[in-house]
Amino acid sequence: MIRHPELKNGDFPEGCLHEGQLHPLNTQWKTKDCTGCSCNGKGAMTCCTMGRPRETKHCKFRYHEDCSFDLIPNEECTSFVMVG
Repeated sequence: MIRHPELKNGDFPEGCLHEGQLHPLNTQWKTKDCTGCSCNGKGAMTCCTMGRPRETKHCKFRYHEDCSFDLIPNEECTSFVMVG
């Protein structure tokens, strides 16, 4: 865990600073590019990319702001792969 330079040993931050925004301790959020992040009770932040379908010649998807997606109907798309 990286400690904030102004904190003394035993002190914990009020939250996690991510992309200029302070997120409270013990919270989770998604970024614009659908990366899932969390801030634990001690101010340690972790982020990971959420799985997304891989588009192919036959399989296309419609993405939504809430990070969900819909398969655009196409008879030639019989299966798709998730990445991330």
